[in-house]
Amino acid sequence: MTRTVSPQVKPDEKKETPWRVQFTCKKKQPAYAEIRKDLLKACWDNEKMADVLYHFLNAGSWKAFYAQVDAGTRTIVLQESHADILKKAKVSEPTLVTFLKLFAQVGYVCKTAYKKALAVNFEKVEQAFTNPPVKPVLDKKLNLNLSLKNEHSE
Repeated sequence: MTRTVSPQVKPDEKKETPWRVQFTCKKKQPAYAEIRKDLLKACWDNEKMADVLYHFLNAGSWKAFYAQVDAGTRTIVLQESHADILKKAKVSEPTLVTFLKLFAQVGYVCKTAYKKALAVNFEKVEQAFTNPPVKPVLDKKLNLNLSLKNEHSE
């Protein structure tokens, strides 16, 4: 009995993520520990936030791979609901919303005008691996508007 493999997906493709970002270790397939150091630096040493950012980078990289997006494209749009993200990132919804607001303020992941789409900006994240932005401060007041728009910009 012979085993057939789908022509669209080769067995090796699922083992190695086709990363769209260059990590500071400069390896094409870095170990998770090396990736984690960069993620923690970009996320101000917040482990849960680093997990959420990892999810977006991983999902965005795979989407770009399967859609055969040009390597020069530095922003990928993902269609994911909060429920889908929560299944993978293992954080509460209020925490996810807070992280998304922080990511939007520094430009890592931004909400788009189209439904539940989020734009992942690989260039901004890559820059943060070596030079992380100052962590934005969110208002402490109760805000029932969960939009990801920067409320302070005018």
